[in-house]
Amino acid sequence: MKKNSLLFLVFLSLPLYTWADKTLDSLLNVLDRTIQEHETYVAQRELRIGHLKLLVNGIEVKSAEHYNLNNQIYKEYRAFICDSAIHYLNENIRIAEYLHDTDRKIESKLQLSLLLSSTGMYTESIDVLESVDRQEVAARLIPDYYTCFDHVYGELSVYTQDKALSGHYWSISQAYRDSLYAILPPASEERLLMREALLRDQHQYEEALKINDLRLAEMEPYTPQYAMATYHRSLIYKYSGDHLGRRRISASPLFQISVRLLKIMRRCGCLPNFFMRTEIWNVHTSICVSHGMRPSSIMPVCVVGRVLTCFH
Repeated sequence: MKKNSLLFLVFLSLPLYTWADKTLDSLLNVLDRTIQEHETYVAQRELRIGHLKLLVNGIEVKSAEHYNLNNQIYKEYRAFICDSAIHYLNENIRIAEYLHDTDRKIESKLQLSLLLSSTGMYTESIDVLESVDRQEVAARLIPDYYTCFDHVYGELSVYTQDKALSGHYWSISQAYRDSLYAILPPASEERLLMREALLRDQHQYEEALKINDLRLAEMEPYTPQYAMATYHRSLIYKYSGDHLGRRRISASPLFQISVRLLKIMRRCGCLPNFFMRTEIWNVHTSICVSHGMRPSSIMPVCVVGRVLTCFH
């Protein structure tokens, strides 16, 4: 099923700290105009996809080049049309098998597993993971391997209705997270993110902000990575309350902008991680009403954490 994609990356990733001289209302108006112009971003994405598909027609079938182009198409579809993204990953698995390329086969399976767990297909995600022989996973893919296990069991721990199973799933997720943390380079974005989240959970908000400063300093504005880092910063402010000597985050421009940006994510059918989903749930109804949409038109099966498209 095709979803309208606003390509929210444009305004979700705008550098928030350069807007101090503008009013909050004007910022939100800009974001609203972006929503209204979503057809432009959809057309741009479809143009890129069409170009890549034309390139595929001119190369050898089931070749390494075919695999690489499919991978680019998958990345375009990943936050746009989930079913198509799954199709191209499965096609790449078949190409890798034909080429007897174990690394590429595992790479595509890990991508598929993460995509499936991000869209609520947890059983299918685990089935894919269990088809991967740990002994055959190349060193460069080990972080992705651990990430897939961490993600699917972390999601299961949140959405299962069985409290005993929830604890069991969380333990598995935490074990893989610990393994991932141990092998990531100290200055890598992934490790800094995990460190920031840990400090935030331990109520060490000043230290968490310092980590967030490091992350933002290394990121290019106008990118989805920058957008996620600013969202994580808003969480630090929110959970710290008055400990940082600032206004409560619910009244701050940063938080209000974050909520509006999350609205754009939901409007374009994109799926944040399960922590962000908790935030979005609280404003979901008002978002739908403000845009004249029924909640079911955006999250048809949101009660079990399943949606049709995803964002990473």
